[in-house]
Amino acid sequence: MFLLSGIWHGANWTFILWGVLHGVLCILERLFEKTVAKAHVAAQWIGTFLTVNVLWLLFRAENITQWKNMMLKIVSFENLSLNGELLNTFLVPERELFFYLLHLHDVNAAVRGFSMILFVLAAFLICLCFENNYRRTIRHTIPTILLASCAFVWAVISLGSESVFLYFNF
Repeated sequence: MFLLSGIWHGANWTFILWGVLHGVLCILERLFEKTVAKAHVAAQWIGTFLTVNVLWLLFRAENITQWKNMMLKIVSFENLSLNGELLNTFLVPERELFFYLLHLHDVNAAVRGFSMILFVLAAFLICLCFENNYRRTIRHTIPTILLASCAFVWAVISLGSESVFLYFNF
């Protein structure tokens, strides 16, 4: 099925390999399900995250050689510079209040990409430390309703630019 998904995305070997690798990894995961289940949840999550990211690089690469070169650069730490545009996406206005309340202006000035580091750490904490709503009974309390409302309003207000639809490239 994953091979068909790769073929559906285009007549490029990167899509075919992307589909084949997804299929092979799903088969391996099923074969070693009991072994994988013994691993710590954080290790399982990180393994899935890394696998998906490596395969998305393959999906977006123009050819397999480009994908291999990207992977070699990543695993050899050839270039540790961060793109300024990437860092700027984390410069939301709300961070100023956060830095003010926690007295983090000096750290922010000294560490390039400090806002991005905080966002990534917060995402890891949220993903790894809190039980999701599918695993617990949803309790609609005043604090959870207020938190969800604030998160929704913040998300809508933060929509600042259009993103290009992935399939416009095909």
